[in-house]
Amino acid sequence: MVISAVVGTLVTMNIWAQTESRVIVDDSSARPRSLTEEVRARLVDKVTKAHSESFREFYAELHSMGIAEARAGIRTNISDSEFQATSARLQTFYENLPVVSSVAVSIPASSNKLAFDCVPSEDQPALKLGAGSAAGAAILDTPPAAPSEKEVDSQPPRQGASYYCPRGTVALKRSTVAEALAAQRLNVNGAAVPRLDRDAMRLSLNRTTQEPPQNPAVKPHRYAHAYARVPNYGVSARLNVWDPQVPKEDMSLSQVWVVGGDPDNGTLQTVEAGWQVMSFWDTPYATMFAFFTADNYAATGCYVLRCTAWPPGRQESFVFVGEKIVIARPLERHSILGGQQATVDVQWVRKASTGNWWLRIDKEWVGYFPKVIFEDGALASASDYIDFGGEMAGYKPSSDMGSGRHAAEGKTFAAFQNRLQYIGLDGQLWPAIVKAQASHPDCYSITLNSPVEPEADSGEYFYFGGPGSRLIPSTCN
Repeated sequence: MVISAVVGTLVTMNIWAQTESRVIVDDSSARPRSLTEEVRARLVDKVTKAHSESFREFYAELHSMGIAEARAGIRTNISDSEFQATSARLQTFYENLPVVSSVAVSIPASSNKLAFDCVPSEDQPALKLGAGSAAGAAILDTPPAAPSEKEVDSQPPRQGASYYCPRGTVALKRSTVAEALAAQRLNVNGAAVPRLDRDAMRLSLNRTTQEPPQNPAVKPHRYAHAYARVPNYGVSARLNVWDPQVPKEDMSLSQVWVVGGDPDNGTLQTVEAGWQVMSFWDTPYATMFAFFTADNYAATGCYVLRCTAWPPGRQESFVFVGEKIVIARPLERHSILGGQQATVDVQWVRKASTGNWWLRIDKEWVGYFPKVIFEDGALASASDYIDFGGEMAGYKPSSDMGSGRHAAEGKTFAAFQNRLQYIGLDGQLWPAIVKAQASHPDCYSITLNSPVEPEADSGEYFYFGGPGSRLIPSTCN
C-alpha cells in the first residue's frame, strides 16, 4: 500500500508499522513517480546512497521543479527571481544533509501526510550555528534537572500516537519550494510572526508610549493574555487545545513567552512555544511550534524547523535532543465544546551551567535554544518578563481565538491556560501572579481565576478567546 508523503511533493512511502504507539516508516521500496529516468539518474546520484529512497525522490524533484509547478502549488503569482532564490536556497540546504530515513506524520481527518527527514543528531543544522564566531558554535547539551512540581493523579489524555526517528537521529520537517514561497507570502503581510504584545510590556514598565502606527499592508495582531514582570529562569503552563476556525493566511495561537530586554531600544529577546493554526504548517489543525527573536523581531528569529523556508532563509538555531517528533506536527486531539478537554503542558527552563533555554513538552525534553544566539543580550543571563495567552493576526478579526467562545463561558466552552508558574532565580517553581490584558475585548476576552477552575489543581489560571467578527451581528472590529 503506497501513500503520498506530503502535499505538493512527488514522494511515496510504504505505510508505517506501529508498535507500542511508536510510528516508524519503512520507505525502502518507494517507487519513482513523474520524473524522467534521465533526470532521476542524474540527480539522485548527487546524494549519497545512505539517504532514504523517499528523500532522493524529493531531492530530485527539488532540482527539476519549474516555476509553473511552484505557482500551481501556492495558487498565486510569483516572480521568477523569487522562485529562483527560494529554489537555490533549499537546494543548498538539502545538498549535504545526511538523511538516513524519513517519517510520514498523519494529519487529522486527512489522507495527506507530512514528511520529516531523520538526520544524525550531531549533524543537525543548529550545531553549526556560530561556527567561526567569537562566541563559538553551539554544542550538544544534556537536559537540565526538571524543576520540582506537584504530581497530579488525574492526567488528561495525551496527544495520540507518537512518531519517532531512529535512535541517535533527530527529525527535520521537509520544506518544498511551494511551501517556502507560501511562507514568504505570510511573512510579508505580517501574519506569520507571533509578536509579543509590546504595549502590555510597556505598561509593566509604567510607560505610556505605544507601538507606532502599523504599515496598512501588514496584518494587525490582537491579544487576550496575562503577563507579569518578575526575574525568572523560565515558565510553565498547561495549554488547552482547540481547533479554531482560521481563514487562510491568518493565524491564531495559544502560547507562552519568556522575555528579556526592552521593546523601545531594539533589545527585546524572547523564547516562545505553544500551538498555532496557520496555513504555514500545511494543515488546518493546531500544530506545536517554538520561536525566538534576539532583536525585537527585526532580523533574527524564525519558527523551529521552518527556518530554511523563512525569507530570505535563516539558520536553524534550535538543537534537538531526542528522536520523538513534537515540533511542527499537528496535534491529534482537540477539546470538545461541553465535553472532554485536550491539553498540552509547555515549559521553558534555563540551564544554569550552560545558559541554554530548554523546551519541555508533556514532561519530555525536546531541545533548546543555545545561549550563543542571544550574544550579550538579556536572555543570555535571565528573563525579567513572562507572558501567557492567545494571539491572532489578520486584516480583520475574522479568526477564532481559542475555542471561538468568549472567556465568560468558562469550563469546557472557553479555552484556558492553567498551572501558570515561573521558575525563580532560586530554581523553584512559583505561582505566576499575572495581570490580564485584552487588546480588543469585544473580539477576544480574558478572565483571571474565574469562572470555576477548568480542572482540579488548576492553580493560577485564565479563560480567554472569542469568535472575533465571525458571528453576525458583532461589535468586534
